[in-house]
Amino acid sequence: MIVLTKSDLADLLTDNLAMVEVDMITGRINWASRNLENMFGYNISGALEGEQIEILVSDQLKEKHVEHRAEFNLNPGSRLMGAGKHLALQGQRRDGTIFPVEVMLLPKAANMVKIVLAIVFDMTLRE
Repeated sequence: MIVLTKSDLADLLTDNLAMVEVDMITGRINWASRNLENMFGYNISGALEGEQIEILVSDQLKEKHVEHRAEFNLNPGSRLMGAGKHLALQGQRRDGTIFPVEVMLLPKAANMVKIVLAIVFDMTLRE
């Protein structure tokens, strides 16, 4: 059996896909793939660790995202966010540029710690 680490999986992703691991309780980023850092304009490895996940969400959606995160914590489950036209998700790069994203959430609880691994899709090329 082959066991892959988060970093191994992240190395397999294309430029428009990225991964981030977030503490579900605090909303703080535990780990971000290099692709995610590049996608959002953070050019220093590890620059996002310890930051709130909302640093990656457009300003107009930040407050709502905190509410959605709290609701997700009450009923976690794997799901795709931003699919379809009824809910347009927007990422925000470090320079303030807004771009469309879809996000797959994969929650996990281990050793009394609740985390969610999010796979982020940059939808710019599809728009």
